[in-house]
Amino acid sequence: MKTKALFSGIVAGSAIIGALTLLTAPKAGKEMRHNCKENILKIRNGLDQLTYDSKKASLQLKQTVKVGKETFSNVGEELKDSIYDWKKGVEPSLTQLKDDIEALQRTVNQTKKNT
Repeated sequence: MKTKALFSGIVAGSAIIGALTLLTAPKAGKEMRHNCKENILKIRNGLDQLTYDSKKASLQLKQTVKVGKETFSNVGEELKDSIYDWKKGVEPSLTQLKDDIEALQRTVNQTKKNT
């Protein structure tokens, strides 16, 4: 007898809980499935967009690195050429300054000997 009462209580409780769940559900079953499908599609679209954007950003980064390397290489070569040209342009002035300093030194030495 106790088993029959327990079983009857479980069935009755399940029926009551089922009825309450149906009555308190915010939307109908079809509507809930439709909303779930829409949300899944939104998530998939978002992930697809994220994947696309990530790939695009990766390609842009690679291109930027490539252009940066080329630019720095060109700037380095131009800087070397500029320094070389500057040295060539300054060399005659340095030579003239050295000659003038040597002449001045000789003059100072001559003046010391004469006095």
